Amino acid sequence: VYNNTLVAEGCCHVFPEILVYLIACYTNIEPFLQEMALIEVTTNTILMAESALEQNSEPNEQALRNLRNSVGTNFAVKWLDDAEKPADLEKLSNILVNATILTDAILMNRDRSKSNPNIIYSTSNHQTKVIDFGLGLKELTICQLSQTIGKDVAFHHATTCIFEKDYLFYENLDGVSFPRKKPTKKELMDLMKGIPTSWASDTVKD
Repeated sequence: VYNNTLVAEGCCHVFPEILVYLIACYTNIEPFLQEMALIEVTTNTILMAESALEQNSEPNEQALRNLRNSVGTNFAVKWLDDAEKPADLEKLSNILVNATILTDAILMNRDRSKSNPNIIYSTSNHQTKVIDFGLGLKELTICQLSQTIGKDVAFHHATTCIFEKDYLFYENLDGVSFPRKKPTKKELMDLMKGIPTSWASDTVKD
């Protein structure tokens, strides 16, 4: 769960996380994403949790502390039971690999390697899911530049983004197949209107 109180510290991690779901229909990654929701935590939410959770339990106390620090709109992903790193990354389906590359490319997300694939597999329901786009937009530098200097500088910085050899699917880049359906700027802006401004100002979206 990501909380909007982190915005005070300049955090834009939630923006690329939500953007993934908005562009999923263009990159075909939708089947490999866990269900997400925007959850509003209020004072009433905390009161209900306090009455529902058993007291004098450290896990519960930690959960309550986290909840108290999360008043506002939160980004949440549905829990995946028995999730672990896939046993053999070389055997991932071509559809998953292609969709992940396209999504990472659009988001300029290079945070995916063999040691940190950010891909999980549920041993109980046999589902493979792609996670963690929070360092997209070139490690969020583009967000920061657009807020502090301007979109032109941010755009120029974006043109320097490439996949390095440690990228998980580096060897698959030559075989990427591009979708026929491509979003226009207007379509993207319309999609992003629903993202809370706490996580992405109009300047960042533009």
